[in-house]
Amino acid sequence: MLSTEHPKAKSKPVITAFDAAGNQAIISGQPAKAPAKAPTAAAAPAADKALGKRAQIAADAEAGIIPAKPDFSAPTHARFRKQLDEIAALVEKGDINALKAYPINPVSSSPKAMAAAKTEKASATGEAQ
Repeated sequence: MLSTEHPKAKSKPVITAFDAAGNQAIISGQPAKAPAKAPTAAAAPAADKALGKRAQIAADAEAGIIPAKPDFSAPTHARFRKQLDEIAALVEKGDINALKAYPINPVSSSPKAMAAAKTEKASATGEAQ
């Protein structure tokens, strides 16, 4: 028997549904108070937060830190070692214009790594791409 059918009932029963986020939906009766949410931890200050890979590269470039030469010791990289050494020599000389003009055809992972290294090193030696 429902409360509306009971002759002595003074109020309707409250049927409330809660989801995992604490949101409530009143099905009948008077609204109930939502359960207290657990306090969330405050976000860490931006200075303490670790930078992402690209942000770290940009920060190092602004600081003038030249990244390490990619590891081309695997046999698949053998034919590109000479080109990588030429790029490294341009970086050591600090010749930004020659470094930017150095042709790289990114057809496989080796030239793509050289192109990324060239871009990072050019920006670290003074001029952004």
